[in-house]
Amino acid sequence: MARRILVTGGTVFVSKYIARYFADLGEHVVVLNRNTKEQLEGVTVIEADRHALGNVLSGQHFAR
Repeated sequence: MARRILVTGGTVFVSKYIARYFADLGEHVVVLNRNTKEQLEGVTVIEADRHALGNVLSGQHFAR
């Protein structure tokens, strides 16, 4: 069973490669970003600014 993994960013530098790594392993990858850049294929996007999350992650569960 695939784990749900949250990656903040997911479009540049390290976070992009982390998201790709886990997606390639078959994990369910969720990236949280402002959705202003091209997204990786095969990930779920939560559009939000990490400095103003509000309740956007309320009720969400991810692997620890």
